[in-house]
Amino acid sequence: ATSMPIPFSSIQILWANLIADTPPALSLGIEPIHKYTLRRLPRSPKQGLFTYKGWIVLLYQSVLMTAITLSGFALSYYVEGYSLIHSRSFTFALLISVQLVHAFHSKSITLSLFSMNWLGNKWLVFATLFSFTLVVVGIYTPKVNYMLDFVPLDHWDWVKVIFGCIIHSLMIEASKILIRRYVRAKSKDSGR
Repeated sequence: ATSMPIPFSSIQILWANLIADTPPALSLGIEPIHKYTLRRLPRSPKQGLFTYKGWIVLLYQSVLMTAITLSGFALSYYVEGYSLIHSRSFTFALLISVQLVHAFHSKSITLSLFSMNWLGNKWLVFATLFSFTLVVVGIYTPKVNYMLDFVPLDHWDWVKVIFGCIIHSLMIEASKILIRRYVRAKSKDSGR
């Protein structure tokens, strides 16, 4: 039995860490304070940095991004029959695009992306555009794409990338609805 090939080469993993993690993470670090911040109850000084709820959200989001990425690779490589290098190129574009969309969802663990001023952090917008530009440059620039083990993608690949980002956003928004209901129920119980 043959095992599933690895969705990314070593150089692609390094490239992903450079372009998708650092710029958005740095820009999220200077996220302006939300107008709802002062309405929240103060945290207990005994509470750790990550709460039980925070760990569940982190696990859910990680599993979601992994599932979308691996499903995209399996679709491209096994179902559509693309070559390994093409499937890796598509999967890379999918993963980075989902991560960049996720950066905007990460502005709040409870608030919907559509209730926030998602253009309020200009550095995040710039970092996202910068990172996505590097994705496109890496995939389409001759010699650069050879060095990074990429091949140019077609229009259908980008349609699938957009679809993956939409699925990701819907699932994150659904989880935020559940979190808001949980927080409201907990605040009602504590108010009794």
